[in-house]
Amino acid sequence: MDSDTKKLIRAVVRRVHPDLFTAHPFERQRNSDSLKALNSYVEQVARGITPRSTNVEFWVKDGEHLTRIDALLPSTGSLGPLFYAFSLITEEELKAGTGRDDVADTNFLEWLRDTVFEAVKIAEQHESLKLRIRESRANIEYKYQLASLQVGSEFAVGPLEQQRQIGALRVLDAVLATLISEEGASF
Repeated sequence: MDSDTKKLIRAVVRRVHPDLFTAHPFERQRNSDSLKALNSYVEQVARGITPRSTNVEFWVKDGEHLTRIDALLPSTGSLGPLFYAFSLITEEELKAGTGRDDVADTNFLEWLRDTVFEAVKIAEQHESLKLRIRESRANIEYKYQLASLQVGSEFAVGPLEQQRQIGALRVLDAVLATLISEEGASF
């Protein structure tokens, strides 16, 4: 795979990576789903199977606004329509087949699979940790009859921050339990 194609893929993934959309759950999920579809498409090409035409829908941040970008990946195995949809290649380059021959490069396919797989894995990990934070917060609110409990941001930037929030909730639960058992306090 040539370095230009690698740069184009990186440009796409950099704009649609689910971690960029933590404050926009719908768009984050759509990007995650489309990355999975792109990964499946690439897998089919890598196995020498003619891929099914695949429609991908990505959301990108355009300043303060979110913009939807659609691309139809053809059964020829070309990524050209994806590059064109992101304005990374011209219509002439698309017609000339840019993104078509490069897909057959095995090293490129492995790299793309790994890149997309990693983005999807991180998005799934984020969702799992977010659910654990919500459940812990709800349990503490219920257990100690709290009207509301805020720990950090609902949409933490990354897994490390989410792990810190989970740890903070555990500490809070232990401290509140100790206060109630020692002093009979209620909230």
